[in-house]
Amino acid sequence: MTREVERIKESGVSVNDDKEFSDEMVTEEETITAWYTLDIPVNNGPSRYHGLPGLILEVNDGSETIICSKVVLNPDKEITISEPKKGKEVNQEKYDTIMEKKMKEMRERHDSSRKEGNSVNISIRG
Repeated sequence: MTREVERIKESGVSVNDDKEFSDEMVTEEETITAWYTLDIPVNNGPSRYHGLPGLILEVNDGSETIICSKVVLNPDKEITISEPKKGKEVNQEKYDTIMEKKMKEMRERHDSSRKEGNSVNISIRG
């Protein structure tokens, strides 16, 4: 798995002094090692790592290692999900309004993180 981080360096930015604007794209590449299992066909993993054809059990980005220490499949005890006691009931129109607002907030957060020059590219090499 390889993650490419792109950063834009800006130089010569001035409107009043008529200096020429130029962007210089700098791409850094770092190698990320991920161990995953096809026996658990869930393309998920810790933190921001996901997208492989199985559950990621260990990932190392060169400075940090995250290890899955326990996987519980088909637990002995049945999991019970109880109905919430708090909250308020809303109609479909109000729900749609809330969802639209929250989606807009998520898009803005996502867009602002992209403006900071962070991107992730995952490639699987054999």
